[in-house]
Formats: sequence, structure tokens, C-alpha cells
Amino acid sequence: MKVKLIYLLLILCGLTLNAQEITITNATERIAYGINPCYIVTIPNTNIETVAKAWKSEMKKAKAKVEGDYKTIATNAFLTDISDNSMDIFANFLQEKNDVKMIVGFSLSGMFLTPENNSTAHNAATNFLKQFAEQQYKNQLSDDVSVQKKQIKRTEREIKKLNKQTEKSTKDNKKMTKDIEENKQNIQQSNDELLNKQKILQSQDDNLNDLEKTKKQVE
Repeated sequence: MKVKLIYLLLILCGLTLNAQEITITNATERIAYGINPCYIVTIPNTNIETVAKAWKSEMKKAKAKVEGDYKTIATNAFLTDISDNSMDIFANFLQEKNDVKMIVGFSLSGMFLTPENNSTAHNAATNFLKQFAEQQYKNQLSDDVSVQKKQIKRTEREIKKLNKQTEKSTKDNKKMTKDIEENKQNIQQSNDELLNKQKILQSQDDNLNDLEKTKKQVE
């Protein structure tokens, strides 16, 4: 019962995780070899290393040659939902507090994709980025849930251990209290017996004195 109560308090106090929004916007940023049109993707509560690694894996699935870590170029990538032809995809990754910011540029035949120059490809690229970002967010949430469960199990074990220690200490205290009471009674009994023996001794001393006096008179 105590474990469940503390578990509930932990949930109320610490586990206030709310779903946050993934954003994708169009902008012009420094990417590739200059200032170019691009897509800004913000993935909340994620880690740059994990997201960058997942992106490189995604680009390899697109049969691209991938170079770089947090500034990547995927050469000759095939994403048929966006274009029937190969493309070069540039991606920069930034960690902004708990969020990862991706700056992504799609270069199709030497021209960076925008809503204006190819709306169909733009919609497909936006959808591709959205699906990727959502998957990274879900993966991170799954990892966070797993970590939180392990922390809760560890805390429950610690609470169980503390409860056992408390119960043992309580039993020890009760036993000590009982022993103290018994000791008090024994001390009182000893004191009573001591007083009684002292009275007996005094009486014996008095009798001895009387006997000695009587003996002298007889002599």
C-alpha cells in the first residue's frame, strides 16, 4: 500500500510529459555551398546524435552516398515520392535545448526545392520530413518510457527495502521497550529484596549484640 501511494505521488509530481508539436517550415538558410531554400524541421525532446544517425540510415535506404555527421550530404538519393530522378539532399542538425532542429535542402537537378518551383514535390518532401520527424519523436518517447519504467522499478525496490527496514526497526523498538519494562520491574524487585535483606541484617546485628551482652553477664 505504501509503495502504491508513493508511486502515485511520483506520477503526479514528476511525470508530466505532454505531447509537443513537430514543426516544418520553409526558409532560406546557409546550407550546402551558400544561402539556399530549405526546410526547417523541429523535433521536440530528442537527441541530435540519435536523430542524425537515423537520418543517415534513411538516406542509405534511398541508395544515397552519405557523408558527414551533423552536416550531411546525401548524393544521388532516390525518393520516388518526391521525384523520379535522383537528388542531392543536404541536412544540418542543431541541438536547441531539448529539441533537434534540422535544416534540410533538396537539390533537384541543381535547383533547391521550394513550394513555388514544384508544389507536388514540395508536398511530398514535407510529408517525408513529417513522417521522419514523427518517427524520431515516437522512438524517443518509447525510450523515455522505458527509462522511466526502470527508474520506477528501482525506486519501488528501494521503497520495499526501506519498508522492511522500518518494520524491523519497529519490531526491535517494541522488543527493546518490552525489555526496558522488564528491566525496570527486575530493578524494582531487586531494590525491594535489597531493602528486605538490609532489614534482616539489621535485625541479625541487633540479636547478635543482645546475645553478646547476655553472655558477658553469665560469665
